[in-house]
Amino acid sequence: SKYINKIIISTDSEEIGLVAKKYGAEVPFLRPEFLTKDSAKDIDIYIYTLERLKNEFGISINEFIVLQPTSPLRTSEDIDQAIELFRDRNADSVVSFCEVDHSPILAKKIINEKIIDFFNKSAEILNQKDEDKAFIPNGAIFIYNYQFLQKNGINYSDKTFPMMMSNEKSVHIDTLMDLEYAEFLISKNNNNLSGLNEVDRYKVISELTIRESIKKLDETGIGFIVVVDPSDQVIGVVTDGDFRRAVLTGISLDTPISVITNNSYLFIKEGYSKEELENVFLNDIAQVPVIKNGELKEIILRQNLPFISNENSKLHKLDIPVVIMAGGKGSRMEPFTHIMPKPLIPIGNKPIIEIIIDRFAEYGIHEFYLSLNYKANMIKAYFEELPIAKCLNYILEDSPLGTAGALKKLKNIIKSTFIVSNCDIIIKSDYTKIIDFHKNGKYDLTLVASMHHYTIPYGVCYVENGGDLKEMSEKPQYDYLINTGMYVLEPHVIDFIPENTFYHITHLIESLKKNNLKVGVYPVYEKSWIDVGQWEEYRNAIKNLQ
Repeated sequence: SKYINKIIISTDSEEIGLVAKKYGAEVPFLRPEFLTKDSAKDIDIYIYTLERLKNEFGISINEFIVLQPTSPLRTSEDIDQAIELFRDRNADSVVSFCEVDHSPILAKKIINEKIIDFFNKSAEILNQKDEDKAFIPNGAIFIYNYQFLQKNGINYSDKTFPMMMSNEKSVHIDTLMDLEYAEFLISKNNNNLSGLNEVDRYKVISELTIRESIKKLDETGIGFIVVVDPSDQVIGVVTDGDFRRAVLTGISLDTPISVITNNSYLFIKEGYSKEELENVFLNDIAQVPVIKNGELKEIILRQNLPFISNENSKLHKLDIPVVIMAGGKGSRMEPFTHIMPKPLIPIGNKPIIEIIIDRFAEYGIHEFYLSLNYKANMIKAYFEELPIAKCLNYILEDSPLGTAGALKKLKNIIKSTFIVSNCDIIIKSDYTKIIDFHKNGKYDLTLVASMHHYTIPYGVCYVENGGDLKEMSEKPQYDYLINTGMYVLEPHVIDFIPENTFYHITHLIESLKKNNLKVGVYPVYEKSWIDVGQWEEYRNAIKNLQ
């Protein structure tokens, strides 16, 4: 502030006093015990402090400002504006206010389970309109003329003026939830909210193709993009669910993204209150855009709001077994795998198989089956001393059984829906959504497939009639769903696997199709699939996971 020349802390705590002095404030004395009780009035504390400063230190104060530490979001600009208002109006006092979300007319009392009007409905109150605004002191700023305060012992007079502040700056910390909300706002204002106020990263123009928009959706990492028109006005949003529906219904990826845009989306306006945030996240959404005058200002993620109750978190836990096929030799990773089995190849400080297990464990999964053959003892020895060891069960292959043969050993052991994963892939997607897709579609087996985009860097010729050029396509683009190596299965499909036979999961899928069982495909983004099965992919995986 350009007006404040002395900061005096009133506290009964020596520890708080030391911290205050460290930051340049003065603590000339500690507050006496009789002024620390709940019954003590703020005005009595002010008068005691100013009188003692005058009597013991010769400091006479005519005007002063009170800044409560429980209102941390006021700024120096707010303080200076309030001081200027105080001096320009020759005020007795200035008090900061904010608008309340609901009219006090709506307040009720509940006595003996009966609902009673909080206010007597006088003619004046009954004539008030719903649009009449109401305001309350927000606790952020109080400025006093000391002579007025000492003489009258009250906050307000005919010469008390309001200093208006936004709800965002009016957070008053009384509870842990208030503190968490204040921390969230401070983080947001410091541009630390996961970069989500860098809104251009999360916007696509409505004329862009679905193919190019999916690439942007993949890059955001939050499964969500905002679609805008050429004048930068928001027209809707697209989520990973919209992407999957488009792929599975066969919509051409050359179609404009506006075709699959959700125009009836939830949003909040800039300057939102804590209550508005809480209300919007009562819906089952992971993120919400913040809009001002039709333009995107930021995106707020539920995961960044510790004060938002996540009562649905239990719904995101999975209690199903996971089988990890880790018996292969890893010939594509030779000569590395001559010494170490592929599942133990490190990425950072952990081997790939532990990273895979940790990823599943985040969803509450605690039942794992590891199919082992090549260097099995080395893998078992690695996990022996780790806490996760109690959750691991081993299927030992006497000879290699392919990517599905070992599952036969789990007949009558696994009796519920289960996941099968290769030991060299990581799927960065919501596993609960994959399971929901599988169960809702009543599939017997679901494979997770990654949407890959390929561009031929040349002009492609199409011919007919034994050599006539039909057409030429310059640098055409193609889209394919690639099998990632992660599957969801029902236990009865194990019956289709032969005993002690080298058998790939592709053989199992063919058998299921021949027997008219349902096989589903769950699409994920290109960057959601991390494959470390070859050296080039391994190097890319290190970049993606570190």
